[in-house]
Amino acid sequence: MKKLKEEPISHFKIVFLIIFFVNCKGNLPKQENRDKQGDVSNEMTLTKEFFFNCTGARDTFFANGDYLKYIPIDKEHYEIEVKINDILDTLDFYLGCKTHSGMIPKVLFKSDLGYLGLGQGSSSYRYLTLCSLNKEAKKININKFETAIDVASENDGLLFIKDNWLFLYDLSRNKFFCKKLLSDGKSFVAKEFELYKNRAAIICEDGNSQTYFLDEFIVRDSIPNHSI
Repeated sequence: MKKLKEEPISHFKIVFLIIFFVNCKGNLPKQENRDKQGDVSNEMTLTKEFFFNCTGARDTFFANGDYLKYIPIDKEHYEIEVKINDILDTLDFYLGCKTHSGMIPKVLFKSDLGYLGLGQGSSSYRYLTLCSLNKEAKKININKFETAIDVASENDGLLFIKDNWLFLYDLSRNKFFCKKLLSDGKSFVAKEFELYKNRAAIICEDGNSQTYFLDEFIVRDSIPNHSI
């Protein structure tokens, strides 16, 4: 058998191998740094200060000790904790820097009798979250309402139902207008409303609507504690 002749390694191959190993060694720390940076990025959370800066949200504390406070629920989102007369509860919100500014809840009205109203939305759609203290059950009742505002309407406000009264909270005048709905002991339940120039409509669960003229409403400075 013919013996293979060993060929000497050329200078070119030697230089190539040296460069190759040097580059490999230099890349290891860089890759480790990238891995570390990735770990740091995954551990970063949306601080409350940054959340406030990017959304315009703010904690609100009232003179009687009640408050509305934003608390983190994961690395990028916050929800709202409310305190009314020493009773605590959280509202079903999922807020972050990608939340539209109009959808950040704002305090519209507050009563020491145990009511807190938060508003969201624009002139076309308004959303109200009404927090009402239930002293007997020692809890906060939370109800959400949606108001669609007609483009021809001169009114800007939110409609909601409380204790069989239909309320309109007028944003321009910061006043409540209300009308009695039922007096036969039955509860009137609805979550969606439409507001027009001279009337308000309640959208019932079956899709039908009931209309009431605004000139039939009486003026209130606040939500009454008991039925009027």
